[in-house]
Amino acid sequence: MRDFVLAFIFCLALPAHAADETAEPTFAPSEYRVDVDVRERRLMLGLYGQITQFSGTNGSLQGYTIEAVADYAIRPSWAAQVSLGQAISSQGGLSVMFTDLRAGFGYAVSGSFMRQSSLLNVNNREVLATAQPVQPAFIVDVGVDQVMFNGTSRLVPGTGGSLGLRYDFKMWDMRLSAMGRYGQLLISGEMATVMTVGLGALFDF
Repeated sequence: MRDFVLAFIFCLALPAHAADETAEPTFAPSEYRVDVDVRERRLMLGLYGQITQFSGTNGSLQGYTIEAVADYAIRPSWAAQVSLGQAISSQGGLSVMFTDLRAGFGYAVSGSFMRQSSLLNVNNREVLATAQPVQPAFIVDVGVDQVMFNGTSRLVPGTGGSLGLRYDFKMWDMRLSAMGRYGQLLISGEMATVMTVGLGALFDF
């Protein structure tokens, strides 16, 4: 009788034990909320120091230019560009030679105008920020120039176009840039040539 009771209890417990083994494990809900925010940096701002050579029918002038530039990436290889520069001449005393407002487009033959950055948030708190490393880029750009020359008694406007080459590279954890530009301007019915070379630093946002 005793053996029969033990066998009966064993038969009742076996299905329940088997069910426990086949049941899926359950986990307590996590108290952490993790989000990864991936952004594309499209805006690039830069500042250049340049040497500018201006040649016209009445001679030539050489000056030093400070130019602020802004690139906005439309695509990884294409960007709209605008810049504002001012050339200072030291010939015959320190004076402003001209002010140049330029607008155009740039094409990245190699490299990209855009850079991705990632932000890790845990419970809505910023924990880690990473960004793609700066890659070398070779860029060709074309633009329309509106130039105001400081004449002896008045401002003299000039309009034309220019073609530029630019090489961006990484140094000292910064994005540096070497550039050269050739332009033709129409000033009071006469053609003039402007050649510029420079070095600058760029920052993306």
